[in-house]
Amino acid sequence: MSMTGSVLFDYTNIILIAAGVCAAFGLAAFLLFRLKLYSAISRTSSDVLKKEGEKAVTVVICCHNEGGLLESNLPKIMGQRGVKFEVVVVDDCSDDSTSDVLKRMEDRHPNLRHTFVPATARYVSHAKLAVSLGVKAARNEWIVMTRPGCAPVTDLWLKAMSSRFEDGTDIVLGYANYADNGTLAAGRAVYERMQYNMVWFLSARKKACGGDGGNLAFRRSAFLERDGYAGSLDSLFGDDDLLVDAMAVKGNTAVCCAPMAVVREYSSDLRRAWRNTKLLRTASLMHSPRCGNSAVLAVKLSNLGHFLWLMGWIVAAAVFFVTGYAVATAAAVFAAVLLTLADTLLMRRATYAVGERSYVFLLWWYETVRPLAHPLWKLRARLHGRDLRRRI
Repeated sequence: MSMTGSVLFDYTNIILIAAGVCAAFGLAAFLLFRLKLYSAISRTSSDVLKKEGEKAVTVVICCHNEGGLLESNLPKIMGQRGVKFEVVVVDDCSDDSTSDVLKRMEDRHPNLRHTFVPATARYVSHAKLAVSLGVKAARNEWIVMTRPGCAPVTDLWLKAMSSRFEDGTDIVLGYANYADNGTLAAGRAVYERMQYNMVWFLSARKKACGGDGGNLAFRRSAFLERDGYAGSLDSLFGDDDLLVDAMAVKGNTAVCCAPMAVVREYSSDLRRAWRNTKLLRTASLMHSPRCGNSAVLAVKLSNLGHFLWLMGWIVAAAVFFVTGYAVATAAAVFAAVLLTLADTLLMRRATYAVGERSYVFLLWWYETVRPLAHPLWKLRARLHGRDLRRRI
């Protein structure tokens, strides 16, 4: 072997060793922390329906010009069974059919009431003020929040959620996501929202860092004692996360992933709804004191592991291909496919628990693109900073 060939061989070995180490560490980090996220969503046993003594519930719905959505989805909420409940709708200065819809439905349902946000309220987030007014109007200790565009998938939603109302628990995180119409746009939106749910559910094992306002329960007394949104009424983002952050302490948050407790959100323009939500979630994450939260850290480390593994096997496969090792090249590619399949199967356990689609190879694409796009969303959030925060 010539000196040039010997040097090239040495460099090749160094590159392969570096790629192997990178891939090994990346694979370990990815599997370890991705497993933590997947395990956060677990199928809840149907035994929850056998529990006795569930607490009475007040459902709070805040709306603004969403009379059509209320007319479609309120009947599914009013039709809940197995638990005593009332519904309080907070109307935020609507000028559409909301008033007529509520009047008709209140005539049919004595446990439906409504209140409103004063038109004179200024310099504060109307969404947060509406929640506060709904909480104060509630007659029951336990409150379940949802939105006009949301509807439970079964008539046992409130019963399943109330099974988690236990001593020492102040917050119950439920699962909510978009209704999946089978399109690529819907698949991406559902995946993104499911990822947020995983982070919140994982954080609930210690101190919860957020939740989804489409399906979120909490104690009225805990909200009032900790002043709810005090100090954040001027922020136009983070309604759900700031609410949970204000009340959460270590060990006071439970999770309900029962299939009968899933809530779906219906939108006429899913792409636009997802983009708006993504922007608000990114802004909320940037302005909330949870960067050091273990669940958020698990996401960052699993993303890092994914890219280390990706870089390691691509470099190794490229070197093997250039040097003519066809079998080694095929083995590297096979290992990447095997990991993707294993990741898909692990993800399938979580998606099955809450009735979502199986992503198969799209999962690998989403896991690669999502972290790369995050800096762009942060930039957009900064550019829209004046729109996301009121100036007093």
